[in-house]
Formats: sequence, structure tokens, C-alpha cells
Amino acid sequence: MRELIIHSMRKHRLQTISIVASVALSFAALLSIALVDIGANNGAELNTRRSGAEYMAIPSEASSLMSNDDLLFTGAPAPMYMSADIASSIASMDGIECSTAQFFCQTLDQSCCSTTGATRLIGFDESTDWTVQPFCSQTIPSRLDDNQVIVGSDVAWQGQQQIAILGKTYQVYAQLAKSGTDLDKSILMNIDGARTIARTEQGYDHYWERYGDPNTLASAVLFNIDSSADSERIINRIQAQGSVVVLQRSKIVAESQQQLQSSLSLLLDVALILVAITILQIFGLFFSCVWNRKEELSLYRAIGASTRDLKKLIGGEIAAVVAAGIVAGLAIGWFCYQVVLGSLSDKSAFAFVDPDLSATAATIGVLIVGFALIAVLAMLVPLRQINRLDPSSAMQQGDVD
Repeated sequence: MRELIIHSMRKHRLQTISIVASVALSFAALLSIALVDIGANNGAELNTRRSGAEYMAIPSEASSLMSNDDLLFTGAPAPMYMSADIASSIASMDGIECSTAQFFCQTLDQSCCSTTGATRLIGFDESTDWTVQPFCSQTIPSRLDDNQVIVGSDVAWQGQQQIAILGKTYQVYAQLAKSGTDLDKSILMNIDGARTIARTEQGYDHYWERYGDPNTLASAVLFNIDSSADSERIINRIQAQGSVVVLQRSKIVAESQQQLQSSLSLLLDVALILVAITILQIFGLFFSCVWNRKEELSLYRAIGASTRDLKKLIGGEIAAVVAAGIVAGLAIGWFCYQVVLGSLSDKSAFAFVDPDLSATAATIGVLIVGFALIAVLAMLVPLRQINRLDPSSAMQQGDVD
């Protein structure tokens, strides 16, 4: 029977290729969009559940150069320097629940350190920071050694537990779990060590001539406001200093999610149109396939094939065509997932965490069941038509090779 099914599919090659291509493209479109949606929801949920800092004060100059999404999610290489006194001022304000300062070095690349891709070097104050620990499996000490660093989830380095930065070797204390933010592509060290690197690295003197000694600077202040305090009044007080802008994490995440969902909705509409065309194509082709091939099928009946055998033939063809489309769709879908994700990332930054294996498997399983159900429904009419075949019609001119 398997050889007969393969022979029949080869004989009707154009129809077979058409159905396989339609199923593959429909499956791929739905799979890629579903995975992007899951990853975006994972990133938003993780930011809400584990990020810690609701507010982020940054130099107004940096905010004018880059979008809030880029500043929050990508660790974009914008000059972000302000007086460290602002961090002290925020920490001492009534209503501030907790705060911590960070210092950003210029973004590094593989020419100056043993990593792949652009990597931001962040100095953080371990004694006051509470935002990094949720992503670290090890307890972060009150101060990292000067030769220790913590690397983000997307930072790849050469060597075991060591990383080279600007000609110096550092010990990797820990690697953070995925956060969906700028931490993923960052290397963290104690804030004094980052300031020392910034001050001694050649080529950045013009920054310090403009902003001052790195020891007197900060790049961002992360803070939370007490729930009983007037958050709007506190933010206005901070921004009244003139050189600072306050970003609200939950608001930025919500806005980026809304933009992303709008794009995904448009892509989903296109995918559903593809699915509708595929369903119509499958049902249209197989609805009349028995009568279009009645001479062939009647001849099989005349030489001893039972109606059950013919049902296996037609059902096997439908199942094989849809299965081939699903297999091809898996490969195309994964490729499309990377393309769609890259395209959306180019337009706007957003929190994103790749779907884990269980979520990916569940998504694929649901899609397979859905397309299998379409295949089963497509079999019903032609299988019923087989019961009405007249073996005597096999004496007519048929199309059997």
C-alpha cells in the first residue's frame, strides 16, 4: 500500500506539491508568530516579576538621543553620565523605598574583549543593588573582587570561567539568567572598577573633559517609591534638577508590548488568510478526487481491491501530503521565527525571552493536532464516495499506467 500511495502522489505531482507547499507555509506562519508572541509575553512577565526597580533616572541628554525602549531593553551605547550627587539626592528623598547607582562604560566589542558581539560594561553597587540578584543563581557578595565579573545570559566568552576585557583577564563569578533587558548583553563589575577602566582607557578623554572625573559620575539611578508616597510629586522633584529624566519600567514595557501586539496582529491576519486558502485548497482538491479518479479506483476494485483498501489509499495520500507539509513547515517556521523576530527588533526594542522547550513543544503539538484535524475532515467526503463506486466502470478507458 505504501508503494501505491507513493506512486499515486508522483503521478499527481503538481497537486501534491501544491498542497505540501500550502500546508508548510501556513504551518510555518502560525508557528513563527506563536513563538514570537510567547517570547514577548515571557519577557514582559519576567520584567514584571523579577526586575525589582520600577523607576530609572537617566541623563536627559541620553533620553533625547535614543528611545526609551532602546535605553531600557538593549543597553544602547549612548553617553549616559551625570553627577553622582544626583544618586545621593534621590536616595535621601522622603518616599524613596530603595535606590542604587550604576555606571556604564562605553559599549565594548570583540576587538577589545573575548566576547561575541557588542557588550556593555556596567559598574554596579553590590551593597545597595537588588535588581541583579533575582537573575543570579549565586548570592552576590556585598562587593565583588576587582578581578571578578558577572556576565549576562547572552554574553559568550572564550575560556573556562575567564574573560578578557581590554587586555586584562577577569574571573567570571556567575552568569545571569535570561532577563529580556540590557542585562542579557552586559558584563557587570563593582562600580569602582568600571570607573577605573573608563578613566584609564585611551580614546575617551573627551568624555571626561566634558562630564568630569568618572569617580564623580553615575549613568543611571534605579529606585522604587514607597506605595504610600506621592510618586508623581517625587518624580517631578527629581526631574526638576534639570538634567535628569525618569523612566517608568512598567509603562515602557506596556507600550512596547502594545506596539508589538499590533505588528503581530497584522502578521496573524496574513497567516490566517494563508490557512484559509490552504483549507479551501485541501477540501476542494480531495472533495472531487474520487470522482475525478473513478476509472482508476474502479479498476482497482475490479482486480480485487476492497473498498477498505481504496479508503486506505485515499486516506493515506491525504495524510502523507499533510504530514509532509507539517515537516517542511517545522523547518520553515523556525527560520521564519528568526526572521520575524529580527524584523520586529529592528523596528522597536522590547523585552523578549525565547520560549523554553516545553512551550515550543506544546505550540508545535497544538498546530500538528489542528492540521491533522483538517486532514481527517478532508477525508470524510472522499471516503464516503468510495462506497458508491461501481467496479464495472473499470471497463471504461481509465488513467492507470
